[in-house]
Amino acid sequence: VPAEATWSIMPSNEGPKGRIHHSMVRVTHQDGVSRIVLFAGQDFDGMALQDMWTFHPEANHDESKRWQRVTIVGPDVPKPRYGHAMTTTSRATLMVSGGLDASAVSIADLWEFSLSWDVDDIYSPKGQWAQRTPASSTVPDARAYHSLASLNGADLLLFGGECNDRDIRNDLWHFDDVTSTWTEVMAPGSANSERPAIRFQQNMVQIGPTALMFGGLGQTGTGMAYNEILWELITKGDETNLTARWRRVNARGPSFRHTTTMVEMNG
Repeated sequence: VPAEATWSIMPSNEGPKGRIHHSMVRVTHQDGVSRIVLFAGQDFDGMALQDMWTFHPEANHDESKRWQRVTIVGPDVPKPRYGHAMTTTSRATLMVSGGLDASAVSIADLWEFSLSWDVDDIYSPKGQWAQRTPASSTVPDARAYHSLASLNGADLLLFGGECNDRDIRNDLWHFDDVTSTWTEVMAPGSANSERPAIRFQQNMVQIGPTALMFGGLGQTGTGMAYNEILWELITKGDETNLTARWRRVNARGPSFRHTTTMVEMNG
């Protein structure tokens, strides 16, 4: 059955400044209310940003208070960035990876943000940043425009992206939340019927034990390549012995595109 959808402008107060290459995810906190969280990006003057905002999409919220800037608690904060990746975990925390800094140099860090609200004041979001220091020197190379998804609500999967010197990847990494260790699940390699090509600016969303990935830009010997195949990433095993495989989803869908947005519907 064809899906039907309509767009409408949501009334709200003044929110964040216009930007590109930012990240936005949905967070459901202990009060059961979902909020949209926006972080960083690049403004129209080319400046890298580091601000964070929440948006209340439910119709019963005060329209004059829907956008709220998040108050950062403590001295630690990631450097301004754009082209980064962000996802949320089952703990209602945000995980931010990589991106480009103010000098357009790729970043290799990983940050965790704990977002909270006072029970008596849901329009005053606040939180604290903590950098996740890897337990070993085995880490993904610095990159931007990659994908980050939460595995089983805690661990992370990182795919692809563009490293410095326009080195485009299709590698896959697993981050163990308990041990703070990165493991390379799939090294960079040639594309085939069982593996996506190198790409950046694609979109990946986690749905249960699998992830779906679509779009992005790649590179061939003659120039840029556009990707229009929907891929499913299937993982098996536990944190210490994770295996993964890609599967092409044979479904006719949208034409090729990059810098896309893809979200999970109905939970």
